[in-house]
Amino acid sequence: MATNLTADAVIAKIRAKVGATWMGGTSETIEYGDGSAPVTGIATVWTPSIEVLKRAAAAKHNFIVAVEPPFWVEAGTVKTEATMGPPKHEQLVSSPAYQEKKKLMDDSGLVVWRFNENYAALPRNPRLNALASALGYKAHENAAATQKLADVGAGVYTLPETTLRELAQKASDARQARALRMLGDSDEKVKSIVLKPGYLTNADIMAMVHDRNVDVVVCGEACEWEAFEYAEDWITAGWGKGMIMLGRAVSEDPGAKELASWVKSIVPEVPVTGFEVGEPFNYIPSHNKA
Repeated sequence: MATNLTADAVIAKIRAKVGATWMGGTSETIEYGDGSAPVTGIATVWTPSIEVLKRAAAAKHNFIVAVEPPFWVEAGTVKTEATMGPPKHEQLVSSPAYQEKKKLMDDSGLVVWRFNENYAALPRNPRLNALASALGYKAHENAAATQKLADVGAGVYTLPETTLRELAQKASDARQARALRMLGDSDEKVKSIVLKPGYLTNADIMAMVHDRNVDVVVCGEACEWEAFEYAEDWITAGWGKGMIMLGRAVSEDPGAKELASWVKSIVPEVPVTGFEVGEPFNYIPSHNKA
């Protein structure tokens, strides 16, 4: 669909919709492509992988709204997550994966705009609410407790009592999460859940469980020597009962699809589609019975 609507104009529409609460000085910029390019369709996605970019290009969606950058490192001065530091530019651009991805975007005329901090700060919080709905938690939300975690982007839910194993199994089934990981005694009875899609930092988990009667932390991913170890000690100390890591893509895909509906309400001139990355991992069970 050919229109006179440019990528820059779409960004301006989104910024205008957010209004006075729009935060400047963020990582949100056009990461690749020409902002003056006419938009034929919009794809919203958690991370612009080669596979997802191919699907978007095939659907004639040339403007990509992505939570994460296309080239695996922070491009600006704002660090949205913990990082050990990017590779040197020369090392990055000479890599085969970089060259393949760049060629795909050039050949398809793709424009990639990162929408991260302002996306996470949207009052309707599509990341959280879409995941909570996908897991069956939304109807059980403790709205007052969730409001106290607004700065973290997490939600609190009181579910019918179940075991930690059953909670993890239901999450795995609901999201087709083949590589979900669970920390804690699988037979523990649990009911109070705190949920955060995406990456979990130390500061996040400390805020999520501090002075709150929470049994289980559910997240996308956590560094195994930071927030994961905090959760392990929190459980061992007797304050909590479990932690479930869904996997990053599994936790982010529902929000990316929900974001498409929001963008479509702002930009009705072109098709808008939320593309799922999907579960990237397979699970190989151990045959060691010890």
